[in-house]
Amino acid sequence: LGDAAGQRASFLAYTRAFSSGLPEKYSAFYTDDVKLTLSSVGELKGKQAIVDFYTKMFKTVREDLEIRQIVFDDQAIVGDFVSVFTAVADAPDFVVAPLKKGQSIRVPVFVYYTLRDGLISEIRVARSGQPTRP
Repeated sequence: LGDAAGQRASFLAYTRAFSSGLPEKYSAFYTDDVKLTLSSVGELKGKQAIVDFYTKMFKTVREDLEIRQIVFDDQAIVGDFVSVFTAVADAPDFVVAPLKKGQSIRVPVFVYYTLRDGLISEIRVARSGQPTRP
């Protein structure tokens, strides 16, 4: 991952794999010691911790990343996204908001991906607006 055209395309492949719930594919873009910071959850340390968290979440709620704007360089990728969470089963305890099967909620977020050797070594996520329901 980085600023070159092929590296930008790889980032889009990463977002598609993540939104599709394919941990073996999206985690290939992480360093082993990657850190993820989510305001609603705290810090997850390591590739396996992130995979475990999302594998569990995706059993009831899927997350689709809509890209508004991205800035790339060889040290970081910074994006303005909308995370669209859709319940595939009832999720009364979902951290963003309780969802019934089929319901969605849209959350605008800024995401800062730190890169090391072309891989994601840190992900920091911050809400950039209020969640809305379609």
